[in-house]
Amino acid sequence: MRRCSLLAPLVPARRQLGLWHASKRYGSTRHKVMTADDAVHLIRDGDTVTISGFVAQNGPEEILIALEKRFKETNHPRDLTILFGAGPANFADKGLSHVAHEGLIKRLIGAHYGGYPPIAELAQSGKVEAYSLPLGSISRMIRAAASKSPGHLTSVGFGTMVDPKFGGGKINKKTKEDLVQELEINGQKYLLYKAVPVDVALIRGTTADLNGNITMERESLYGDNLIQAMAARANGGIAIAQVEHVAINDSLNSRNVRIPGTLVDGVVVANHANH
Repeated sequence: MRRCSLLAPLVPARRQLGLWHASKRYGSTRHKVMTADDAVHLIRDGDTVTISGFVAQNGPEEILIALEKRFKETNHPRDLTILFGAGPANFADKGLSHVAHEGLIKRLIGAHYGGYPPIAELAQSGKVEAYSLPLGSISRMIRAAASKSPGHLTSVGFGTMVDPKFGGGKINKKTKEDLVQELEINGQKYLLYKAVPVDVALIRGTTADLNGNITMERESLYGDNLIQAMAARANGGIAIAQVEHVAINDSLNSRNVRIPGTLVDGVVVANHANH
């Protein structure tokens, strides 16, 4: 596995321990709770990071604050690809706006940009590569990555800006790679939205136990949290969940668990103001 233990001492020692998932190395014998600062040290230069949230709902604000802080202090991580649908936002300085820094981002793949003006400015100015694709298709792209499929096949998008004949969703001239491809199957034309392998999933729930099982009883929507964690695991990556509370093992009703602990590598307990 390409990731290291979440329970080891901080970087650089953590990097030297071997590239294993915490869940693979320790099973259920050690808990996965950590600080936001510890969590963001697991994000590497060049990673593809998918972030949960739908505007003001379900965003991992505490982790995004820590990620911005780390970049300002160390100039790392760099050259990230940020994959999101609607994305967490408050139309000002929260949510994805925390990661709107040149050098931190190499590529944006998203559906809506209006909720985070600093992100929109990076995309429109051509300072980073950027795509605007249908929200539902991005969700299906993440699902395809989770199942190791080549992508999402649909007729949605023909004749629009995401049609390869009209730019394939590219926002600026800096963006070169084709993420949308036209295919013909049995005489019918389709668009293939290519799956994007995920290295890190930053997600959010309400309660976690020490094994990383996540419930979402106080979240206003489930969103793509589960498939984002699955996509990270399918690619040998990690999933880090922000929560309000931590519970002891075996105390959660299994029927309420929305994301099983086998998919979660780190749990961050957020301050009330950031959740």
